[in-house]
Amino acid sequence: QGLSGRLHHSYSMAKRAKPKKGGRKAAFAGLVPSLLTDATFADLTFVVQGEDATREFKAHRAIVGARCPGLRGMLTANMAEANSGTITLAETEPVAFKEFLRYLYTDAVPAAALEAMPDHLLDLGKKYGVERLVAMCENALASSLSVENVADRLMLSNLHDVPRLKALCMDFYGRHNDQVMATAGFKRLCQHPRCGQLLGEVLAVHTASSTNKKRKRDEGEDGAGASGMTAEKVKKLYLICLIQNDGLNQKIHLVQIIIPT
Repeated sequence: QGLSGRLHHSYSMAKRAKPKKGGRKAAFAGLVPSLLTDATFADLTFVVQGEDATREFKAHRAIVGARCPGLRGMLTANMAEANSGTITLAETEPVAFKEFLRYLYTDAVPAAALEAMPDHLLDLGKKYGVERLVAMCENALASSLSVENVADRLMLSNLHDVPRLKALCMDFYGRHNDQVMATAGFKRLCQHPRCGQLLGEVLAVHTASSTNKKRKRDEGEDGAGASGMTAEKVKKLYLICLIQNDGLNQKIHLVQIIIPT
């Protein structure tokens, strides 16, 4: 068999051999996530300083820069981080940053991480401009609202400017305001120095809810007892919050609310 015959035979065998569906693409796509645990060609170090521990993470400039607008700015500007190849992140929990970095490499977050630390991941996503991660955290937080956590998540949405999550929290609060106002989370909301305006909005919702309940009782449509939080209690709570915030010497713009008589 001559050379042409052998070439024809090889060509025929290649035509009959069907490659696995997506095999080459899948193999190539799997290379980027594998770099997360392979520091051979890493050229970037993150020093992450948490409350209780400090950890270092190796990464690749090209991947981090392509996936994260906030960190790309640090790496491309004439800053010390760009020149040294080391970025120090203070007040960042290492366990949360590890999952943040995993997202940059894999475009996914394990369900367990979303359930355990959606607030920390939301903070990182907003801080560094990773909008898809923010949306994933927002969905995780909104899908697990409860009487015990809604006040904290309302603060989180307000501080990080996540309007859809804030609207969902306000809606939940409006339906369960008496129970929420008895929680530790609501107390934290009252004491937070940057949530004065939010507190006014929250108490306005409670006032409207109390007014509606009173109207229904007067009309004989609601046989339930009186609201657990009376107008006098609302007024008293509102004044306490004003004093606490004023004690921090910060200018707070509060929404005026009408206390029903």
